[in-house]
Amino acid sequence: MIPGLTALVRWRTYRYVQRQSLSFFQDDFAGCVAQKVMQTGMAVRESVVNVVDGIWFLFIYLTGTLALVVGLDWRMALPLVLWTIGYGATIYFMVPPVRVRSAAVAEADSALSGRLVGSFTNIQAVKLFSEFRAGGRLRAEELRAPACGDATAASFHRDDDGRADGPQ
Repeated sequence: MIPGLTALVRWRTYRYVQRQSLSFFQDDFAGCVAQKVMQTGMAVRESVVNVVDGIWFLFIYLTGTLALVVGLDWRMALPLVLWTIGYGATIYFMVPPVRVRSAAVAEADSALSGRLVGSFTNIQAVKLFSEFRAGGRLRAEELRAPACGDATAASFHRDDDGRADGPQ
């Protein structure tokens, strides 16, 4: 494995993001952008490790088993070949939906991080406009919001009487 792969990917991603236009940074929370930079390095490293481990294990397992079974009787290798074809088909059809769901989870995580960093960045305004008992609580549905770029959804909780617990 390449030593320092995570740090290398994070550094290159940081430099790439740094070259973006000013409007790029105005459309997202700072925490959201930072979280994406941090997640990319780990995601690349995990992907490489999982692919290398999976392919290596599968290759060794299939080669060893096929050599052993073919040595006894070649017809006994047919179930293993069928299993290999089924395994390949399963991977082929299951990876794309998992990839889509993983991207959605990563986007939601970075949105949450962006909202939290945004609220802490503006903590003076939150404290100034919130009541003591409320403390500027974010609504639970805002913490579950999937999109980073939706800055308008970062409002704060309203009490039943309509008073705001934080800036709107």
